[in-house]
Amino acid sequence: MHIKKECIDAFLEKMIVQDGLSENTVMAYQRDLEDFRKFLNTVEEVPQQQIVQQYLAFLHENNKGARTQARRLSALKHFFKFAVNAQKVEENPTIGVEMPKMPKTLPKSLSAQHMDALLRTGVNSNQKDVLRRCAIIELLYATGMRVSELVALKLADIRLDSAEPHIRIIGKGSKERLVPIGE
Repeated sequence: MHIKKECIDAFLEKMIVQDGLSENTVMAYQRDLEDFRKFLNTVEEVPQQQIVQQYLAFLHENNKGARTQARRLSALKHFFKFAVNAQKVEENPTIGVEMPKMPKTLPKSLSAQHMDALLRTGVNSNQKDVLRRCAIIELLYATGMRVSELVALKLADIRLDSAEPHIRIIGKGSKERLVPIGE
C-alpha cells in the first residue's frame, strides 16, 4: 500500500475549506497521516485489510497510549473515507477496525485552597503583568473557557455595557457562545 502526499494534501485542504476545522486539528491530522506513511515505508508487503491493525500494534509496541491510537485511527478513518470517495484508493482498510478501549479517568482539579491562592495572587498589586495574570486566571476559572479561546479573545468580544455583562466566545468548530460574567 502506498499513500501519495498529494492525496493527503487534498484531504487536508478539504478539511479546512469544506469542513471548517481549526488549524490545530488539521495539523494533528497531517502529523498522524505522515506518521502512517512513514510506517508504510518500513513494513513488508502486508494484506491491505491487515495494515491498519499492524499499525495500531506498532503504536502499542512503541508505548503510544489508547488515546493516541484512537486519535490516529480516527484520522485514518476520515482520510480513507475521503480517498475512496475521491477515487484515490480502491478500498478502505479501516472498515471493521474498532477503536481502542479508552481508560476512564476523571479530570484533575485544583483544591479549593489552591484555587483561592491562585485568585489572590497579586490582588493588591498595580503592576500590569500581575493584573494581567490575575485577569487570565479569573476568566478561565469563572467562564470555563479553553486557553485557546482565551488567547483568541478580542476586546470587542467583552460586553460590559449591556444589562447582562457577557463574553462572546468562539469555540471549537467556530461555534459561538455567550458566557455571563460578574464583577
